[in-house]
Amino acid sequence: MKTKRDALVEAFEKASEAHAMAFTQVDGEDPDWALWYAGFLQQPLSRILERNLTKAEIVTCLISVEEERLARFGKAHPWPPMYADHFIERLGRPDPESETGLALYYYPECPFCQRVLHAIRETGAKVELRHVWDHPPYRAELQAARGRTTVPVLRITGKGEDRWMPESADIVRYLRDRAAAR
Repeated sequence: MKTKRDALVEAFEKASEAHAMAFTQVDGEDPDWALWYAGFLQQPLSRILERNLTKAEIVTCLISVEEERLARFGKAHPWPPMYADHFIERLGRPDPESETGLALYYYPECPFCQRVLHAIRETGAKVELRHVWDHPPYRAELQAARGRTTVPVLRITGKGEDRWMPESADIVRYLRDRAAAR
């Protein structure tokens, strides 16, 4: 049985092949590549991630993960697996049954962190708060896991693995979806 990650990797590989064919005459150069991919991938990604994704959400994720890939690894790094992981982190549905804990890496002066703190209060979610400036080991955990210390990041501990969700809007959506699923 194919995992969600495997299905995403396969979808990204198919999109890559189709994009290469569509843009062969310009050697793959496409300044609007994210828009093209979003149109091609909207239905398969929505099916795999079990949510109706907008093209805007897909474009935002594509640009974000590509910037991270290039900054951390360079152009030669294989992108489909990294993209699959990124899409699961940012847009995957909550599974409260398999979660064993939530922890927010934050600092209170950050307006994006405040947005998430408000959603935690609003939803009544039990989330351990990990202040990255008052407690340096939390900052070190975040750096080790994500390669940077940008906050907010929600750590979703599950059976077997952790999921690290950056971006305040994604975290807020996740917390609200999670509360609705209960």
